[in-house]
Amino acid sequence: MIQSTTPPEPQYRHGSDEDSTLPPMRLQGPRVVNHRPEGPRRLEEIDTARIQCGGKEIQGVQRHEGFTLSTFRLRRRTYIHSSLGPDVVPAWHTFHDAEYPYRSEKRVKLMLKGSGRQDALIPRRPEKSPVLISDLAELFRTLSGRGPEAEAVKDLAVVAFWGMARMAELTYTSNSGRINFKKGTTAQDVLYFQNAIIVNIHEAKTAKPGEVQVLKLRSINSPLCPVKAIERRRLATTLETDSLFGYESPKGRINLTKRRVNQVLAAAWHDLGRPHLTGHSFRVGGATLRHAVGIDTNEIKWLGRWTTDCYKRYIKPLSREDVITSLSTLELQSFSRSI
Repeated sequence: MIQSTTPPEPQYRHGSDEDSTLPPMRLQGPRVVNHRPEGPRRLEEIDTARIQCGGKEIQGVQRHEGFTLSTFRLRRRTYIHSSLGPDVVPAWHTFHDAEYPYRSEKRVKLMLKGSGRQDALIPRRPEKSPVLISDLAELFRTLSGRGPEAEAVKDLAVVAFWGMARMAELTYTSNSGRINFKKGTTAQDVLYFQNAIIVNIHEAKTAKPGEVQVLKLRSINSPLCPVKAIERRRLATTLETDSLFGYESPKGRINLTKRRVNQVLAAAWHDLGRPHLTGHSFRVGGATLRHAVGIDTNEIKWLGRWTTDCYKRYIKPLSREDVITSLSTLELQSFSRSI
């Protein structure tokens, strides 16, 4: 044990710093604020790991409850914080067939309670900026004619804006292979109606198990028309089971993954001088524009598939000049290099 008058700030490291360009996992109390994707997922995988506390290294800590907490995983990112219920950590041990340190349960609860104080000290993430129509037009122009991948990302961006969709809802977990039934949007998930298209969304963030949510897209007289974007994606497919947001390559069908789409978008936004925009900015922008032009909030909630008032966080102030510019841009029938 390390004796200290103040609680040490543990720092987890897996392997050497030289074997990865990513930063090591760092803990504030038991809260993980960063991690390596290749970090350990099971207790038996952490034999070579080490924890540093107060500048001193602790070896053989695979049974240490603090380290066990640091390996708790939620999806790809790992967070241990005060919102975790008292049954969550034991349940994780049960799932991974690991022995839970009941003799240290009081210490574990204190660690979770203490992390609440750390949570209060961590600054809130900056709010997402909205993609404006002028931004979308610039992105459309930048990605046009840059190859099949850029064309697919361009159409996805248009659909994400007007459909107020999350990136994960329009992308795929693997960049190759067939899309499993009801696991991702395929060509057969597009339903046509007069002046509108409905796109089935599987496994949406807020969907119940097995529930299919839908994007409602209306046709507009503009290059930024989401219906035209869907039609271009349909033409780029061969089979009804092909990924809707993908493209053909010499090696076969390529599905757009969230990671790859974000990389392409980040590069484009950087070139356009808008590095603050992210994948989620399309959802924010779609809600913001609709609110600015007077669309009823209930319709915004319905189109964006919000069931609570959390949609308000997505609506940002938009000046009258920005609204006029947006509407004027939509009226243009082509986007030249001057835009």
